[in-house]
Amino acid sequence: MDALKEVLRTSHIWAGFALLALFWLPLMVKKGSKSHVIIGRIYTWLMFGVLFSAAGLSIHRAISGNYALAAALGLLTLISFNLMHFGMVMP
Repeated sequence: MDALKEVLRTSHIWAGFALLALFWLPLMVKKGSKSHVIIGRIYTWLMFGVLFSAAGLSIHRAISGNYALAAALGLLTLISFNLMHFGMVMP
């Protein structure tokens, strides 16, 4: 169980770091251009990776008995996932 937690935590950190670096690239290209769209898709998939790892870590906290923090982080994950989902499906 601890090995899974470490994998989730490490992937969460690295994907988050990549998101922070990638966040600024669309500002340097024209909106709607091919590179802007590609960067946006990469950002979206990295964000889903962060959200899935966050959900796994939240479940791990609940299993460990830290219910309050697990609920708070789980709610934050669900809200963020909902925003990302609507960002993809709404034109």
